[in-house]
Amino acid sequence: MRFISICLTFVLATTQSFARPLTTHEYITLSAVVEKYSNDMKELNFSAVIDTMPNRIAHHLSVKLETSPEQVRRIISEQTHKIMRRTIIQVFEADLSDLDLTDARNIDGTPASYTVIPYDMLMTINGEIHNEISILLALYEANQWWLLRFNPDNPDLLLELYPFLKNAELND
Repeated sequence: MRFISICLTFVLATTQSFARPLTTHEYITLSAVVEKYSNDMKELNFSAVIDTMPNRIAHHLSVKLETSPEQVRRIISEQTHKIMRRTIIQVFEADLSDLDLTDARNIDGTPASYTVIPYDMLMTINGEIHNEISILLALYEANQWWLLRFNPDNPDLLLELYPFLKNAELND
């Protein structure tokens, strides 16, 4: 019975997530990454934007595509540039107020944390003005912040690699 109790404690400890306020250091480092991301979006510097994609995702895609993570980032950057070449991003503003950080564990047991950052993007596409209000998913793992514009219509890859996000509120 004691063995079952110990196993259950281990499972709960590795699967539960706990929300808390960001530390000052976490907030400062996240703010710097988000500010750079915002500037890169406005400058259409998609190579730098794609560099904020978590290594775990780049590696997973590289295995599926039988190439390197660097090649995956390059391909995504080139495709994004082609899609967005007729786009002007006037505003990319992220709201960093009232953020909570949720600590969790990856399926391999390594620690990870995340928060959801609302953003507002005003852009002109082929001469038409569009306003996108959505969220950035900020993941902290391997001592680094990673940012993803979350697509709630296609969460499969994200949930496969980060199953702790299954119960997260990732809607804008």
